[in-house]
Amino acid sequence: MKSRVILAVAMIPFAFSLAEAKPLVVVANHASPYVIRIDPSASPTVQGAATELSEVIAQSTGVRIPVVTNASGARALVIGQAHIGNTRPSVPHPVNIRAEGIFISADGRNIDIGYDSDRSALYSVDRFLELAVGARWYAPDDTVVPTKNTITAPAAKVLDYPAFDYRDTDIYDVRASSSFDAHLRLNGESCPNMGNFGGVDFDFAGGENFHELVPPSKYFSAHPEYFSMIDGKRSGSGSAQLCLTNDDVFHIVVDALVAQAKANPSLTTLALSPNDAPNGACQCPNCQAADARLGGPSGTELDFVNRVAAAVDKALPDRHLKVMTLAYQYLEKPPLSVRPANNVLICVCPIAACVGHGLQADPENQVDRKNLEGWDTITKPGNLSIWHYAANFRSYLQPLPDWDELGADMKYYRDIGVNGIFVEGDYQSPGDMSALRTWLIGKLLWNPDQPVWPLIDEFCANYYGAAGPDIVAYLKALAAPLSTPGVHLHIYDGPRRGVLTDEALSEADAALTRAEAKVADDTTKRRVGLVRLSLREVQIERSVPSATASDTVKAAFRDALQSFIADAKQAGITQLREGASTDTYYADMLAASK
Repeated sequence: MKSRVILAVAMIPFAFSLAEAKPLVVVANHASPYVIRIDPSASPTVQGAATELSEVIAQSTGVRIPVVTNASGARALVIGQAHIGNTRPSVPHPVNIRAEGIFISADGRNIDIGYDSDRSALYSVDRFLELAVGARWYAPDDTVVPTKNTITAPAAKVLDYPAFDYRDTDIYDVRASSSFDAHLRLNGESCPNMGNFGGVDFDFAGGENFHELVPPSKYFSAHPEYFSMIDGKRSGSGSAQLCLTNDDVFHIVVDALVAQAKANPSLTTLALSPNDAPNGACQCPNCQAADARLGGPSGTELDFVNRVAAAVDKALPDRHLKVMTLAYQYLEKPPLSVRPANNVLICVCPIAACVGHGLQADPENQVDRKNLEGWDTITKPGNLSIWHYAANFRSYLQPLPDWDELGADMKYYRDIGVNGIFVEGDYQSPGDMSALRTWLIGKLLWNPDQPVWPLIDEFCANYYGAAGPDIVAYLKALAAPLSTPGVHLHIYDGPRRGVLTDEALSEADAALTRAEAKVADDTTKRRVGLVRLSLREVQIERSVPSATASDTVKAAFRDALQSFIADAKQAGITQLREGASTDTYYADMLAASK
């Protein structure tokens, strides 16, 4: 990880307040009276947190505080040994404070940092370094550690906790660095599962897996009745689902999930969700009768999931397993008469929503909002999650100005009682503003009450240096059309949809040109150049020549395309669309220009 030692940096103040108290001096005059104390049996996570505390303080001040297991009377920064006692606040939704809460408290001599759990210790050390040192982690390759002569810690108590128990995004940056993910306080399955960084939660299981559990290659030829009937014919294709009223299907699915659980003792939640096939629901007489009786296809599917979850629990009663299913596509509308069982988790996936405006405020999102609130009404508290979308899957680089929507929706999700969030982004390759979006999502998943644009200001000032204000102007120019009534933003929009107006693109280009003129070092040039690739991609898509265009126009387009592809590959971009490599994109665009 690359670190920058700086003398001063603009930072967002933390939202919580600390009571007035005399600060404790941890480092002064090139010395410290403290040691860092951990339990002799401390886990790798706690050991790693203590080591990072020592190393960051040394990087900032030149003073290395030793990590010990016996303080021998010295003052100590005590890591991961506080007991929660009566410090748990009243919270409106399920949050395990001891497991992940940030706790810093001083008794006038020692400073307790973290409860006696791995992630609490890890996150509390991070917060201590943020407060006392001014350290920040903006990207896997960008850590800020200010140079300081004196470090003080507040004597007052610091208590903070996450808005959501489960916090995950699969944006490309996250999948490569467990250390960075820990600094963002992400804990989901997209993060590399490294024990020295707190591990991950297995409380989310969102895969579309009907055909994984009942493979057509194994069953369809002998038992087509296991699969959807569509327009009078059984189908085992990827555009079909299972026949959920077939008893054999039920037993095969139960056996498959029980086998998964036995093979993976760490699993706490099992996935049971339809394939990514919006028109694949079974239309056989039994399924249609169930739909009518149970309030639609979502009722039939949820009844099936409830029965499977009960059978899994009966087979493995000591595991207390949960089963997660996706309220997705034709299943997003909640059923009228079926309720999720207590061991069934619901993940709502508002894939058709406008991502330029919040679910709560935009009439465009009224159906998605009603669906979510309907599931919230019938689902056990703590069992509702969201699959949120934060990329243009038609083109990862195409600008997606969803910044205000991210802030509004994360707060809305928290307020209605959502317990976990998975944000799907450009998971295959870097895309539009990936570094900023990853960092911002991490911040909002912990505390959605933070205003979005001051956070963006902070990130851009530090990540882009002198070009930061112009990058912010670029982002605001692209977001401006969303204030016009009737202009919306969706995750498969093309480059000529309403938000990418000529005026917005022109203003964004001017701001980016100013930014480019202000950077000199190679790292920042590369970062700003990646932003430029987004506008170049839009220009390429908008300028595909028609069949009647002149050879000169076609040749100019091919030259621009070839240059764009070369620069995209140089920037490490291997996928420009979901499921399509950069080379495939190049071939498709060449074919379109002939």
